Amino acid sequence: MACCAPCADVGSNLAADPTLIGFSLEDLEKPVPADLAAEAWQHSEELREWFAGSSSLGVPSVGAPSSTSALSPSLFLSHRSVATVESSLPEVRGLSSTQFHPSVVVRGVSPNVLLHSAGALLQNGQGRRNDESLSEELQAPELDIFISHSWSVGRWTKFIAMALYFNGRQSALISLLVQVLCFVLTASGVMPLVARDSTVRGISPWCILFGSVAFWLAILSWHEAMLALKRRKPTAFFDTVCIDQSNEEKKREGIEAITAYLWHSKRLFVILSDVYLQRIWTVFEMSAFLAAKTSNTRMGGNRSGRNLFDFQKEGGANVIVQPVALASLVPTCFVFQWVRALGDYARYNLTQWGRNGIDTDLIVALVFSVLALLQITSLVLILQRWGRTRANLKHQVETFSFNEAKCHHEPDRKQISLAVKYLAERSRLVSSEASLQEAQEALEGHARQMVWPVMAGALSHAGIPFWDAWVIGVPVAAVALDDISVDIASGFGVNFVGLLARLVAVLNFPIVLALISISASTQSSCCWWMVGTILRVFFVTAFTSTRGWMNAQVEEYAKGQGIPRLGLLLSLVFLVQILVLWCSYGDGVKRMRRCIRRCCSRDS
Repeated sequence: MACCAPCADVGSNLAADPTLIGFSLEDLEKPVPADLAAEAWQHSEELREWFAGSSSLGVPSVGAPSSTSALSPSLFLSHRSVATVESSLPEVRGLSSTQFHPSVVVRGVSPNVLLHSAGALLQNGQGRRNDESLSEELQAPELDIFISHSWSVGRWTKFIAMALYFNGRQSALISLLVQVLCFVLTASGVMPLVARDSTVRGISPWCILFGSVAFWLAILSWHEAMLALKRRKPTAFFDTVCIDQSNEEKKREGIEAITAYLWHSKRLFVILSDVYLQRIWTVFEMSAFLAAKTSNTRMGGNRSGRNLFDFQKEGGANVIVQPVALASLVPTCFVFQWVRALGDYARYNLTQWGRNGIDTDLIVALVFSVLALLQITSLVLILQRWGRTRANLKHQVETFSFNEAKCHHEPDRKQISLAVKYLAERSRLVSSEASLQEAQEALEGHARQMVWPVMAGALSHAGIPFWDAWVIGVPVAAVALDDISVDIASGFGVNFVGLLARLVAVLNFPIVLALISISASTQSSCCWWMVGTILRVFFVTAFTSTRGWMNAQVEEYAKGQGIPRLGLLLSLVFLVQILVLWCSYGDGVKRMRRCIRRCCSRDS
């Protein structure tokens, strides 16, 4: 959440009056009274255990406080089980607080409400709606999702990216049901084949056509149906809806509670754009969330800390990364499959050209061929742009600094700095005696260690989240069903080899997407970028053209003229495709590396 314009004026009030947040930067250096420190030491067994094990966490061991000890208030605030400390220390408020203040009304909003009216609440600028009444007061201070985003991303891009995640699974199921219905009707002869005569087998565009229409209608309207049925789960935090913008005091309290919202959210939903890791608010939100999960993991009985793998397994799995690039990539994948049907029709017209001479059939074939080439080029360009964005994101993580990050309203930086110091202490990244600069550097190092592995794990090696990879498979399944329905309607019948051939042909597409996306995730000069574009267009064209060759092989095999070993060859190709898909979109690479390490450790 980049600091939005309605919230920007609050930063000046916080900077002008530090008492609004309970204590100021200078308070972090003030000593705790000696009698209070001694009393806390005597009554807190947990605090004594923490000091005993602090050396393993990189925190200097400290003995029992003497009359001259100077301990930071935030150190004791990390251990709220000590009642005497809670009642005597100044109350922590502002971004530094990980607990909701009693005066704060904890609110949540359903993603269905955010997607209502084509994402009207996602509109930035003068048309933005700040309606706190659309959210609901929560009985318990626990949220399912914290939505972290930048207001520099446009409404429609953000809407499509969010709808693909929240409505994608339901839309894919609806589309598959429609595809199966079209398949049955086409195979039974109710829906006719296109461009069929005595010399060709015909074309069926019905599964891809109606399946795509059903999918996008469901994407755009599923949340509306859920609202009509009064289904508002899960609960999410979204800044302009969960923070009351009509009252300055309420607005200030809502902004101060952002860290508490992060601390009490089960998952972090990141709408990832090319500027996400350049904004101080969005990086603070991700850093605070990861610090919360790290702190909870360490506080859960393991005082010596956990390694990166344990954190990614237990805490990193709660980070959902939804790239805004999917708003253009997924529709392009659907259009690409539509162009396949046009390509089939173009090939049909080219076969007729030899009999009829140059006529309108040839012109239609040439037009469709040019459209197919343009579609392939646009798909490659989108994948290349997303690959370059991923390469830049990794560089942004490695070079991020809270002091140099972009901030819409400069006074906010001071309040974030104060919260960073408290979170660094709370997460045991630094001791209470650390300076503000040391705390920032510690949390920045923590972010560099955690943020990119978590993002890379959520995005997969192909740069496409696993849940969106299934969505891309919807039009691929439609093409396979169309081809099988043509086999049945044309009298070729259905056998194991034919089904396997159709599956192998359509799986080429997601594999091509993965290979192009992986190869494009590097920085390159303009010249190499142009050469790479041409090679990738040729690569996609060659892979997609194998479908026509596969159709011919299936027809020959059905007539008894095929190679007897075709089934074995296709089975081998299919297994290789599954392995490539598992490594590209799943965790195949991680698991294979883990097996290799175990084998090496046993040998040693």
